[in-house]
Amino acid sequence: MKPKAMTASFLAVAAAIMTVTTATAQQAPASAPSPEQERAALNGAEAQAAASQVDQNEANQRHYNAAMHRWENNVAAYHDAAAAHHADVAQYRRDMALWHADVAACEAGDHTRCAPPEQ
Repeated sequence: MKPKAMTASFLAVAAAIMTVTTATAQQAPASAPSPEQERAALNGAEAQAAASQVDQNEANQRHYNAAMHRWENNVAAYHDAAAAHHADVAQYRRDMALWHADVAACEAGDHTRCAPPEQ
């Protein structure tokens, strides 16, 4: 085919398609939404889904923050308890060392370091 014949054929096919499309569009029921209405409805649904997702993300973040706050408080309480325990153990060791020294001194004859007799 020559270029002019191809152009004429192409135009004939395009005209036929336009005729069918126009006829189909005219036969569509009046209640069918326009493409703009469909697009607006879909955009609205997407916006609602996105807003719902944002709300869920914010709720999840609040729950995470609360859990992290509780965890940090628990870790701090653990460290406080561990420090108190270590202080108690250190005091116990000092007391035991003093007691052993008092017993050794008492047995060596320093009766001022002996325990009072039981009554």
